[in-house]
Amino acid sequence: NNKKMADGLDEMSAIKSGLVPVIDMTEYWNAKGDELEAVKERLSKELNHACETIGFFVIKGHGINDSVMDAAWDASTAFFDLPVEDKHTCPMTDTYPYGYMGYKHEQLSAGLGSE
Repeated sequence: NNKKMADGLDEMSAIKSGLVPVIDMTEYWNAKGDELEAVKERLSKELNHACETIGFFVIKGHGINDSVMDAAWDASTAFFDLPVEDKHTCPMTDTYPYGYMGYKHEQLSAGLGSE
């Protein structure tokens, strides 16, 4: 499934261009013993780097069934296709960090000193 992202770029193009880091979990599921510890260390560094530098990443080799991912994508798309007024009925709060935060209320680059 190749979904379109908000800026019109499809996800495969973003991945192939290197704009979005890809973290492959396949080795994790197959490793044992000391090899597993080394794989966990490498994956944790890759994930940390992706989070600190770009804030986005793709996980592959995770073992989650496509039908589960498709249902999550469809539910997310249905929510974000709602009118703004409807989305604001599910607000984020200081004590509940899950919910809708309106356009331009977050700044993902704030931790990097960018605007």
